[in-house]
Amino acid sequence: MPNLKVNRGLTLIELLIAITLVGILAGIISFSMIGQQKKARDAKRKNDLQQVKRALESAKNDCNSGSYYPFIDGGDGANKYITIADMLKNNGYLDESPQDPKFTDSGAVSYTHLTLPTNREV
Repeated sequence: MPNLKVNRGLTLIELLIAITLVGILAGIISFSMIGQQKKARDAKRKNDLQQVKRALESAKNDCNSGSYYPFIDGGDGANKYITIADMLKNNGYLDESPQDPKFTDSGAVSYTHLTLPTNREV
């Protein structure tokens, strides 16, 4: 019986081609995943805004039906109105303040409504 040499394994060219194909596929998949993450964050933000909108509409309907905008007794005879966010949480309209999904891993960042002073008379 002749002594036959059996080649096992891959040649250098075959190995380089396989690595190149895996790299190209990984690049395509990672590029498409980046867009999906942005779309998912935007969808969560839209959902959070719809939730806040429904809570504000419910609070408005309750105020129109004979309720009043809640306030805290200041102790000195002056009443101080509470913030909208506190009113929505305290009265059960909103379970908790929605958090921005981009920052939930590094630390919670709540959405904030900023009011800017104007010179316009009301």
